[in-house]
Amino acid sequence: MRSTREYEIEVGLQRISLTPDDVTAHQALRTLSLRRKVGGGPDLGMFEKMKLAWIAARATDHKEGMLAAEKLLAYDPGNVSRMIDLSRHAHGGGFSETASWMDRIIRMAAGD
Repeated sequence: MRSTREYEIEVGLQRISLTPDDVTAHQALRTLSLRRKVGGGPDLGMFEKMKLAWIAARATDHKEGMLAAEKLLAYDPGNVSRMIDLSRHAHGGGFSETASWMDRIIRMAAGD
């Protein structure tokens, strides 16, 4: 059975799918994922993580790759590798607002 937070993550991902350059949608999902992490929410299953990681690393459809990275990041919000995947696909897909937002988060995670 899915928790309320997992359902909210799916809704957030659907919103982002419709408006991939809407930074407020990305910010809302990030806030939710950080709260979920602090609350001890469960991780994604191993096979789901492997599938999404493959898509995030190799997708030629940048929107699909960005969404895969975003879902992985929703369950592991401190994972810089996933942040980089998200930013790379946002840049590649022309989602400049999203790319700039994620680049700022990456710099903060790196301590810049």
